[in-house]
Amino acid sequence: MGASLLKRSEEECRLKETCRLYLYALVLKAEIVLSLGKADEALSLLREAATYLPAQSQVDMDELYLRLVELKAHTQNNDFSRLAAQCDYLLAALDKNSAIDPGSVTQVYDGIARAYLARGLRHNSEEDIQRADSYVQEGMRYWEQLINTASNQDDVRYSLQEYYGIFEVAFNVLYELHQRQPQDTTVLARALRYFESTKNLELRSSLKRTKVARQLGVPTHLLQRQQKWNQQIFILRSTLDHHSSLSVTERMALAEELNALQTKLHQLEEALLRDYPAYVKRIHRGEEYSLSTLQAQLGKEQQSIVYFLAAEESLFTIAISPTGQVFCRSRISSDSLADLVGEIRALVDAHPYEPAPKTIAQLAQRNYQLYNILLAAVDSILTERLVIIPDGPMEILPFSLLLTKAPAPGQPPATWPYLIREHSISYAYGLELWLQQERTAKDAAAVKSQILAFAPSFNASDLGRDSLRKVGVLAYNQDEVTSIANRFPAQVFTADEAHINHFRTYASDYSILHLATHAKANTEVGEYSYLAFAPTDKGDYRLEVGELYAMDIPAELVVLSACETGIGEWQRGEGVIGLERAFAFAGAESLITTYWRVSDRASADFMSGFYAFLAKGLSKDQALRQAQLCFMEEHDKWLAHPFYWSAYVQKGSTAVLPLRQRSAWSLWVGAAVVLLLMASWFYQRTQVFLHAS
Repeated sequence: MGASLLKRSEEECRLKETCRLYLYALVLKAEIVLSLGKADEALSLLREAATYLPAQSQVDMDELYLRLVELKAHTQNNDFSRLAAQCDYLLAALDKNSAIDPGSVTQVYDGIARAYLARGLRHNSEEDIQRADSYVQEGMRYWEQLINTASNQDDVRYSLQEYYGIFEVAFNVLYELHQRQPQDTTVLARALRYFESTKNLELRSSLKRTKVARQLGVPTHLLQRQQKWNQQIFILRSTLDHHSSLSVTERMALAEELNALQTKLHQLEEALLRDYPAYVKRIHRGEEYSLSTLQAQLGKEQQSIVYFLAAEESLFTIAISPTGQVFCRSRISSDSLADLVGEIRALVDAHPYEPAPKTIAQLAQRNYQLYNILLAAVDSILTERLVIIPDGPMEILPFSLLLTKAPAPGQPPATWPYLIREHSISYAYGLELWLQQERTAKDAAAVKSQILAFAPSFNASDLGRDSLRKVGVLAYNQDEVTSIANRFPAQVFTADEAHINHFRTYASDYSILHLATHAKANTEVGEYSYLAFAPTDKGDYRLEVGELYAMDIPAELVVLSACETGIGEWQRGEGVIGLERAFAFAGAESLITTYWRVSDRASADFMSGFYAFLAKGLSKDQALRQAQLCFMEEHDKWLAHPFYWSAYVQKGSTAVLPLRQRSAWSLWVGAAVVLLLMASWFYQRTQVFLHAS
């Protein structure tokens, strides 16, 4: 008897599991069909799936999933007679089952908000749009619960990626409300807060950790241990990925060590969440913004902020200046935007020294097209100094090359109406980070040494080690740093002396770091992007992103005069993972970085101009603008092509740097030393020649 009951129970379990698998397969198929715009076919599949639901008193996760997809299908079909009933059913399910996790609750409110927004737009009903907004706010409340209980940054990123839909509907709802109530600044303030919640989460929390920990009494040694273990984990991963010569035994030992470290780090992060929940909540939480306060801050320097959010089907833009604000939406998908940015980058890179007329014409057309998409709608309120907070594909686009007007046919690129002719342009990682970096730069005391510069030399064997093989030697990088050192107090390392150990030793002691070298961006694993130094005796020459994360580099300016230092792996919620962001992570307040390959010779000339304008007391964004304009003016032929000057962008604090130039006396002494060395060399050569004769 007992055996037969057990056998029957096992059969029922197998049947139940089979039904569950059928249900999931049918609902998944319905979602795919729905994405193709076939709502009726999707509803038919969902009706079949419902037959596999078990009889029970309350809605479980399986039924919740099915009903959510069903709601999407009714919304797509504009079947508003069933929509309200479906929404009420889902809300009742949430009331009855308190065990439903916050993520699923967020998705339910996401679906309901979309449904009421669709009905509100169809019937021009502000009441329905307001209802959609109330469900958006409920969904956001549950999403914030997920964030506040996340013990580590991976969990935060996952929560954003998995439940990003609530943000997409929130942006659309707030845009519609703003169109109907343009004077209600609370709508715009909420939109800003939601924008911020999707940007550079790890960088923002990292730069807040020390301050928040001090305020809340979190022991410093715990944070130091967390940082140390993160660094060790990166080194172990890098070793396993890059050293193919390791034996199986060595790999197993390293993998075991890596696993043990990851376990210890996870336990530490769980302990921080348990013992210091307020700390975890504060470092993840975004700030609230008052528009009037923000406009007053912008008015001090006559700046304007243009904040972008590239959603799946639309581009949202918030522009704020001292005198006004604009919230607009462009119906362009993130994929289409990526295609357009990619096309511009390819056209810029197509034989810039001798571009075909057709290529030039296409570049002009696309640059003007993209200006109209990104900035034309907000141009009327912008001041001369712009702060751009880009998103998605725009994070590898230099706005300086956009065209405010269409050039005349055959007009040479040197005379095109670039955006840089009307505005200086700087970039920020987010509103909170921009405000923090500007504040830090103004409060900093200029007590450190001035400039630390590196210009390593490379020979064929150095370049043959890895993917740098194709880039060639650098013929002008030493001229670049020597020119800087001739005008300003600087510690310069060139050729074989420009090795990575000198950088590790001195990087934290200087106000300005200037690195004229090779770089390699990794768009698949951003943490493996690196700068190349002269090899040490042990063959160590790569400064990788992962190592920079653990360094302390509180420089006022870092100039990355190398190829593609501003690109890398893009991640939602973090932006571009690469060298530029890594220096910001290490504490750099401002960076000059590049968005594509740069000419070694042109860089030496360009950087000389940039430092000259910094020395005149211009802010960093204005100095970069003047350097770009002068470069075009002085090189009115092929070097005026945007390939040679627009790759350089400025990110972070724009504050003026108090650069001290060398005195005229020291310059004369330097020149005299050079002349004496030349005379000595000439005398020795003459003596050798006479002796030989």
